[in-house]
Amino acid sequence: MGTGAAKALIAALALGTGAALACSPDEDGHGPADAADHAASDDGTDGSDHGAGDTDDDCSDSAKWIYLVTEEEVLLRFWPATLALEEVGTLDCHPTSAATPFAMSVARTGTAWVLYSDGEIFHVDIGTARCQSTAFVPGQEGFDLFGMAFVANAPGGAAETLYIAGQSAAENPRNAAKFGRIDTGSLDVAYVASLATFPDLTGTGSAELWGFFPFQSPPVVQQIDKSDGAVSGTRTIPFDFGTTQAWAFAFWGGDFYLFVQRQTEASTTIYELETDSGVTSPILPDTGYTIVGAGVSTCAPVLW
Repeated sequence: MGTGAAKALIAALALGTGAALACSPDEDGHGPADAADHAASDDGTDGSDHGAGDTDDDCSDSAKWIYLVTEEEVLLRFWPATLALEEVGTLDCHPTSAATPFAMSVARTGTAWVLYSDGEIFHVDIGTARCQSTAFVPGQEGFDLFGMAFVANAPGGAAETLYIAGQSAAENPRNAAKFGRIDTGSLDVAYVASLATFPDLTGTGSAELWGFFPFQSPPVVQQIDKSDGAVSGTRTIPFDFGTTQAWAFAFWGGDFYLFVQRQTEASTTIYELETDSGVTSPILPDTGYTIVGAGVSTCAPVLW
């Protein structure tokens, strides 16, 4: 999730209370060529499905990376198995606007959904970084700014739903946030429940939705029930992210990846939360980018 004017405001509010490459496997072997070898009922949401079938049947290799977007509108791809971080291209979604990227999710079709700080959503090709505007109407149900994630409707299935969590632009991120979903056909927002604070979201091919809550004390990662917003499975993060100005979140290969930049830091650090041990460690410090959004499709490996 992004900085820019919107994230700077969020960080200030929090402190006041206390926020073209073709994506095929690379010749050196760090690409996702064999991710499918490691990977593993519709929940009634409104029109958000993208078909049916096994996760391996309709997934391209390019859909198995983690994709990242920066405040400077650079689209990156990240392969956690080797810590490869590569540039795809620069977005040109909003050439006449001062708005910057705020959050991102990736559909299994290979399209990134990028939310800008003015509330507009653009579709971005993950292979070329080309942008296409959408008819999404900002501010529906009080969601001005939000994190988002595609989640499989059933374990191993191709049908998926886009979930969101956020607030109005004037809200403090330490206050309660809203949880909902976007119908990917009509682009209508449906409110589901409230959450304790403002998270970023990630989904999995095993039909789980998780949130990273950097403004809770201490920060936590929690599973979110898609039907009512109830949280469980809390993982506590042993770092102080109280001065966070940019944050993003992704699940890949059985572990969680946190992308965090404090106000005192020059760029984003990538952390890994190992689900087996519960240990959180910085794995790629000072990336050189201010990463404001992360998207991982339901094609990404659930186990690695």
